Amino acid sequence: MDFDAFRKKALELKDQAVKKSKEAVDYGAKKLGESSLTLKDTKQLQDFITSSKNTQTKLEDGSHRENKKRVVVIFADVKSDFFESVLYMLPVLMTKAFSQNVSLKLADISMKDLKKRDYEIMQWPTLSVFENTKYIKSLQWEQEIQKVVKDASLDINKTIDSI
Repeated sequence: MDFDAFRKKALELKDQAVKKSKEAVDYGAKKLGESSLTLKDTKQLQDFITSSKNTQTKLEDGSHRENKKRVVVIFADVKSDFFESVLYMLPVLMTKAFSQNVSLKLADISMKDLKKRDYEIMQWPTLSVFENTKYIKSLQWEQEIQKVVKDASLDINKTIDSI
């Protein structure tokens, strides 16, 4: 095999690999959009936010301790490049959230009857935090959300509060 034939074959294989990689990412994004990790309508969104209600724990001495509960919703367009990139961020975000007893889900920005103002969504993607069923804070733009992913701390609450 001469060098030109070898080069041509290498380029063909590279093109095939790039195509297959793109297909895999598209497939993963589609499945993520269909999964239980993505809120598809406003009822699911409201039910998820309602799950952020704080609870009380009765201690041995008879006193009560309030357990704060937070939920995080990432609003994004399921057809966007960002949504595909969430595939890579989600394991990190889910680990950080789980370690702090925080629930995290994605929400399709184009869901029917979504009143963006009610959730302080000015642009997307937006990461919104709710505690005790109330809106607390939003991080706008992909760069802000990336800061939460890239921060070395596992304390997602501290990271979000500091941004």
